[in-house]
Amino acid sequence: MTTIAISETTKESPWMTLNQVAKYFSVSERTISRMIDHMSYGIHYVKANPYKKRSKFIFHIVHLERLWKTPVPSCRQK
Repeated sequence: MTTIAISETTKESPWMTLNQVAKYFSVSERTISRMIDHMSYGIHYVKANPYKKRSKFIFHIVHLERLWKTPVPSCRQK
């Protein structure tokens, strides 16, 4: 079972809903939903209520920042 940690620096939970993450990164909710295949369950996102089949997802903002802000190598050859 995944435990939801509390950040010591801000005393706020690092877990955010889809709507909050979309506003944080200034992208649409659909963009985040499409990128869910590139995320790992339990690390980047979890179900808000794991016992419900159709529960909403909550996202770990620190892990998403690391995932999305890493530089991608260029496809062009030099």
